[in-house]
Amino acid sequence: MKIPRIFPNDLMSKVQHKIAIVLVNYQNLADTIECINSIYSGNVLPFIVLIDNASGNAEVVESEIAFYPFIKHLPSRVNLGFAKANNLGFNWIFENLNTEYIFVLNNDTVIERHTLETLVASIQQSEKSVAVAAPLIKVFSDRHSIWYGGGEINYLKMVPEIIQESSRENTFTGFASGCAGLFKTDVLKQLGGFDPFYFMYDEDVELSIHLRSLGFKILFVPAAVIYHKCQGSQTKEKSLNPNQLHPSHPALLFYLRNTIPNRKYTISKHLKGYLKFKAQMAQTIYWLGKSFQFTLYGKFEASFTTLKFLFIKSTRV
Repeated sequence: MKIPRIFPNDLMSKVQHKIAIVLVNYQNLADTIECINSIYSGNVLPFIVLIDNASGNAEVVESEIAFYPFIKHLPSRVNLGFAKANNLGFNWIFENLNTEYIFVLNNDTVIERHTLETLVASIQQSEKSVAVAAPLIKVFSDRHSIWYGGGEINYLKMVPEIIQESSRENTFTGFASGCAGLFKTDVLKQLGGFDPFYFMYDEDVELSIHLRSLGFKILFVPAAVIYHKCQGSQTKEKSLNPNQLHPSHPALLFYLRNTIPNRKYTISKHLKGYLKFKAQMAQTIYWLGKSFQFTLYGKFEASFTTLKFLFIKSTRV
């Protein structure tokens, strides 16, 4: 299948290599190309580092992106997961480019023309403690619906509570989604990127907590807009139940095997004293309840998986 591509006539006038974008492709090249098209149609053109996460068609990826300048392709023979794959891109940028900003972006997104320049202007005009500018994220299939409009982290549930409405002005927020965020390169380098413990899910929760623990701030910028094809990296099913903990969800076991250890690890890494104890108790009660629910639905493997990962110590790195 031939994938449509866009190549603007005034490309060179848009080149802006103080910004680099990291995209991770996993078996959805069409989405990746559409994302790149939207970037190239914008008012500035950053350098793009594309990590192919063991899709098995590295040659096809290479041939498709050869059409575009300013893209570095880093194929991986194994599926590194989200955190490590992004870190691979970050490290290449640290070693080879002199950028001021790195835009972390899901490949199943489309960005508006002014998004990058709006994020850069907002972070430049804000106080020095701002480390990341987060755009407004809308649902691709329903562009009036807001997927992310800022958020705060619930330290008992260890999940972000997303605001699904938007302010008109830039505001500080407690959570930056891993779907899209413009980071200062020097701060991202200081952090070491995402914690490699996380294969999938929750890495943005941990990074947001880490940022704030070091005194950095997250700025939500509603005038910068992207559109997200929700769950695009996980399934091609368009009617998939968005609740990944629903007993009928086809990726339930994968979600449990990652999410339970992730949340336990985040609590252990960042919380202390009574808050840590409360969070651990809340997690235990929550997951025991889920295990019981799965049993009622006859999902015995899901129930066993929940108990297994709740009560064992994960050593994944």
